[in-house]
Amino acid sequence: MKLKAYFIAALAAVALSACNEDFGTGIYQTPNEQGALASFTALTATSVEPIDFADLNDSTKSVQVCTLVPPTYTVGNFDITYEIFLNRETTGYKLNSKGEMSYDELKAYVESTYGRRPINRDITAVVRAYLKSESGSTHIDSKEFTITCAPEAPIIEESYFYIGSSNGWSSTDQSYQLSNGGGDVYENPVFTVVIPATFNDAGNQEDNWFKIAPLSAYSRDDFWNGDMVGVEVNGTSDLTGSLVVGQNDEVANAWKIDAAANPAKFYRISVNMLDQTYEIVPLNFSEYFYEIGNESGWSTSHPLYGENYDGKYRGFYYLNGEFKFKPNADNWDNDLEYVSEGVLTESGGPNVPDPGAGFYMIDLDAAAYTYALTKVESIGIIGGFNSWGGDEEMTYNVEGGYWEATVTFDSDTEYKFRMNHDWAVNWGGTLDNLTHNGANLNASAGTYNIKLYLGCVGTFKAEVTPAN
Repeated sequence: MKLKAYFIAALAAVALSACNEDFGTGIYQTPNEQGALASFTALTATSVEPIDFADLNDSTKSVQVCTLVPPTYTVGNFDITYEIFLNRETTGYKLNSKGEMSYDELKAYVESTYGRRPINRDITAVVRAYLKSESGSTHIDSKEFTITCAPEAPIIEESYFYIGSSNGWSSTDQSYQLSNGGGDVYENPVFTVVIPATFNDAGNQEDNWFKIAPLSAYSRDDFWNGDMVGVEVNGTSDLTGSLVVGQNDEVANAWKIDAAANPAKFYRISVNMLDQTYEIVPLNFSEYFYEIGNESGWSTSHPLYGENYDGKYRGFYYLNGEFKFKPNADNWDNDLEYVSEGVLTESGGPNVPDPGAGFYMIDLDAAAYTYALTKVESIGIIGGFNSWGGDEEMTYNVEGGYWEATVTFDSDTEYKFRMNHDWAVNWGGTLDNLTHNGANLNASAGTYNIKLYLGCVGTFKAEVTPAN
């Protein structure tokens, strides 16, 4: 009889370890009474009202996620502890007898799983009760139930626009759109735009007043009668601080960029719509920025040229491995770091990943912290010798750092160089100073070895020598 009782208890312990079942009544061998069996009722966990993190705060220690009816037992003494498992994951979280779990743990789970968009998220959950006595332990699982949570975050629209002195406060001009680099606005909540400084008729720089309009403002009957992004105090000229979102002129007032205190040719305006902070950076860009990377063993700074001093740079270089951008040829001060494809930051990130060995047109917007790589699939020579109807393909010489071809001109001819069989990017002018959209080049009849050196404006040149 005693053997049979322990055999039954062992079977019960195995049965009680299963998940997501209604166990009803269970049995367990107790140590206090010879041969006595303990029976258990089921563990019940039921949903509570939806949890809105906007109604809570960071000082909250725990949050109720369910209502518990613990299992009861007929014989013996048991200690009961609880864990909760979310979305059928194998790692559990501590739960107390009131059905409460850590506020910090739940908040972190919801944000890491679903992001911070403030909409209800349904989480499938199971509670496990661990029962322990002197002779051993077992557990009982509840049926699945649902926890509904809404992350705390402000409403973030898909687009925002600068409106102010630089565009004449025009409510129809969307030239200065703030960009978050693409992707979910709750994952990338920082929106950025670069605006030019404003000047009076005498050529003196003026203060720049502005607000930021959400996309929804452009569909309102009255553009100015509704929410805007601004500051609490009208005329705030601090370069960093807190922004506000609310009724125009009543809640959201205008920024002022103080030209005397912060003179510059351009200004980068960044707003973090999640943290509701802003930053304004005066920009005075130099003529060159630089690419450096694995293609040169991190030893050569390749110049990118910015003809308008607005932070937009371009260059043509061979890439092979990771690389970075930096403003100075001879040091790493203020170099730009990688965030995601096409997006950079000024600190705290890795190198730009290897795009694949090849020759690229590199475009950098150091003001907006963005970059673009266009693969140079071909460089061709086109002209009168082929009736301007095709390209004599050139080959890139990696060791020499130039494009090369041997071409025969049957008669005196005009010609140019172009990229990817298209006129969007082409070079002409003079051999020692090629320029984009430059005049046609001239050559006498004959066979020539042609080498084309690309880099950036001021370094484009070609060598044309008679073939032996």
